[in-house]
Amino acid sequence: MLDQALLSGALRYPTSALLGVPGTVLIFGHSSYLQNVHNPAYRTFDGVQNLSKGAIIQIYSADAEYRYAVRSIRVVNVNDDTENNIPLPSDAPHLVIVTCDTFASASDRFVLDADFVDERPL
Repeated sequence: MLDQALLSGALRYPTSALLGVPGTVLIFGHSSYLQNVHNPAYRTFDGVQNLSKGAIIQIYSADAEYRYAVRSIRVVNVNDDTENNIPLPSDAPHLVIVTCDTFASASDRFVLDADFVDERPL
């Protein structure tokens, strides 16, 4: 079911926190790095590894913009179970974005951690 939904873009992991509340919002989606892609959802997180510490990420809901500042970006090997456990802090609003490093034969994941900055009504 999640694989089918990813064809439309990024997803919030169903059991993760909601935007702007204490806990971690875990969002995942595709990155392909291919020149020609028929479905733009496969490029959702292309280049996420190039963001700098402190860069602002904006996420929109139906009625608000949520802003998060990048804390870190790291590479996690999909075969290393110890690194694959992504911590999900629950003490404050937090964001984690996870995407593959390549299309189809992904061996690693990019994991971006970001801290909540503010919420702005639309």
